Amino acid sequence: MKYTPPLDSQDQDARYVNADPANGTEGSKIPAAALENPQREIVGAISKMGITPAEGNTQLGTAVYDAATLDGFCTEASSSTGSAYVLNSAGTVTYSQLRDGQKIRFTVAHANTGSATIDAYGIGAKPAKKYAGSADLSSGDLLVGAVVEFCYNVNGEYWEFVSTSYETSGVANYDTFFQTMPFLEVNGKRNITIKGGSIIRLEVDGVSRWRQQTSDEVIDCQSILDTGSTYEAGKDYHIFLVADGDNATKFIVSQNSTYPGGYSASNSRKIGGFHTLCVAVGTISGHPLSGYVAGDILPNSVWCLNHRPISEPEGMVYEPINDVWVDIYNQSGSGSSTKSVYGGTRTNTKMHFEFVEDQRAVNKTLLEDEEFYAASKGSNQKTAVTGSKQPSPDTTGGRVDTANVRMISYIGCEEMCGLQWQHIKGTFAAGGSNWNGQNGNEGDFYGSCMVLLAGGFWGDSSHCGSRCRDAYHSLSNTYVHAGARGRSLPKRMPN
Repeated sequence: MKYTPPLDSQDQDARYVNADPANGTEGSKIPAAALENPQREIVGAISKMGITPAEGNTQLGTAVYDAATLDGFCTEASSSTGSAYVLNSAGTVTYSQLRDGQKIRFTVAHANTGSATIDAYGIGAKPAKKYAGSADLSSGDLLVGAVVEFCYNVNGEYWEFVSTSYETSGVANYDTFFQTMPFLEVNGKRNITIKGGSIIRLEVDGVSRWRQQTSDEVIDCQSILDTGSTYEAGKDYHIFLVADGDNATKFIVSQNSTYPGGYSASNSRKIGGFHTLCVAVGTISGHPLSGYVAGDILPNSVWCLNHRPISEPEGMVYEPINDVWVDIYNQSGSGSSTKSVYGGTRTNTKMHFEFVEDQRAVNKTLLEDEEFYAASKGSNQKTAVTGSKQPSPDTTGGRVDTANVRMISYIGCEEMCGLQWQHIKGTFAAGGSNWNGQNGNEGDFYGSCMVLLAGGFWGDSSHCGSRCRDAYHSLSNTYVHAGARGRSLPKRMPN
């Protein structure tokens, strides 16, 4: 509004003065515009905020306050439930007063469980939509603690989801959130449960999507395999979070460790996995895996982003007493190709430090004595592998002992006792006064340096078991009936 000076004033910024007859001062002449324009400006401002001009002196203040709070934060009312969001605001704006593109912002107090409605500024419940009204919101689009922004579409009469910020809930700093326990766990023998309260980020072509589990969800993993319809025996399976449509996510399970069939690294994320039993356990009294058949999930093999080893998790199970991950199978391969796999050719006839180097190449070490004992509990005791001789073919997994009982521990480790001696971490001095050579050209040792072997081999028969040990052999000795098994410490997530 332009300033209107007194009549007959040449100065467009001249001030108004009062009349002062005693001193001969004439008062300013007031032009009509000076009275009319301010009133029309005020009435216009009041009207634009949807308020009908009336008698009184509070309407301008109300209009200004509404304008100041209309784009500000709202809060969820106590009547908000499920996916129906009722918002409290300090303003007095009603439905007929909202403009196209009018924005609201609020901090989400409870996550939506599907399509949602928003009741803000007294307009009543209106649908919350994705970009340009293309679709309803999906479950978990509104995350607890996130600050979300919507703008109103007058023609469509819906709130359009404009943006979200996760900084207030800490989501900006991490990409996965969960309770203190692992967010994936076995459910029965074939399914996996993802725990409620988990929030997982999936980056799709550089744009983040967030999946929030509001409650526990059982995943029928066989129904979402990218290939086939049932698990294969003795295999690693990986659980992926993948893009589903414009803004949603879903799970897919695959033997592929990089990304599932039909997807790529740009629209999928590996969040966990598990290993399946290689050969049926049969009936073993008191054994937690008694009755398990080939293809069932080994419970202790289930891993996820907040419960996994430092090494790659394939072919491993978790041993909770010592808080370590242990290879299911005896070592096959060597160097960077060292594996724990079903049907691998057993690696043997190596010096102690060669086994150490093999495991180090894949971010593992040999088991410590007490770890071997705990991991082997439940294995066959005082028996050797069937035939009491080197198997042919000499491959890993699925064997039975001389009593025709499966050679498997409580946590699912195969052939820990009665097949081969297994090198234990560490060495110890045993006197001596001569230099002894070692493979690898990395120095010799003086005197006698001994190693500890565990479990017993096919020729030890009734001596074999979880507590069976051999402390007689030098670290430079090699045997066809001695091998190794790897272990890894847990990978810790930030608090």
